[in-house]
Amino acid sequence: MIGHILVRKSATNNHKVDYRSHIIMNIFLDVGSHDGQTLTEVIHPRYRFDVIHCFEPMPVQYTHLTQRFNEHSANKQIEFHHYGLLDRSASLAMYGTNQDMGSSIFAHKQRMQGREQVTHCEFRRASDFFAEAISGDDLVVMKINVEGSECIIMNDLLDSGECHKLANVMIDFDIRKVPDKRNEESLLLERFEREGFRNFCVCDDVMIGANHQQRIRYWLSSLEFAETFMDPGRVYKLKGLLGKIRPRLPRRSGHRTGPA
Repeated sequence: MIGHILVRKSATNNHKVDYRSHIIMNIFLDVGSHDGQTLTEVIHPRYRFDVIHCFEPMPVQYTHLTQRFNEHSANKQIEFHHYGLLDRSASLAMYGTNQDMGSSIFAHKQRMQGREQVTHCEFRRASDFFAEAISGDDLVVMKINVEGSECIIMNDLLDSGECHKLANVMIDFDIRKVPDKRNEESLLLERFEREGFRNFCVCDDVMIGANHQQRIRYWLSSLEFAETFMDPGRVYKLKGLLGKIRPRLPRRSGHRTGPA
């Protein structure tokens, strides 16, 4: 485990808290790992994540994921979880073949291949995992791409208070593809604003690049605290490039790139 220094603001009094006396782990949560598109980027030596947790409930994708990255797990602390995160621990139906990485707990989600195919998958309550595996002193960065379950997960973390452990979460709002639940995105963003949760990015704003790995790199290097988990020299060069692009980015209410 690598010790890092992190100065955060207290969530209660807005004063800075110095965690120099603590060992802090840099943790990346890949929620919806699919075949490892995001993992391919975050295992690169430019990053200093002490632990990478990968969550993938679909059997075929989980098998591909573990086989593909088996040799990397010996050099980096990668933990594979054969379940998804949700607001409860249960076995639930997933609809779709997932050939297009679009399988969902919502049978009527749009743009999903083979929706008639049903796979029963395991899920665990997100708050339970956070309480068990993550310390309040850790620096945690999370990517969520779960084909419509993102609002369920975030609301669970808000309900339990475990969301305060997130330094940043990047959310891909696939709930837009579920016709009768599209308003859940705006409801969640309104809740973020109401409860003062600012440690989030929306996929549309920060996933910029020619391929998935470049888009993940753009998001991570744009975070104000990127030097904590990335090589400072690389961050400096990347932020020089970001400065030419960032002024064109939309800035929605509540969108932040650094810890509150």
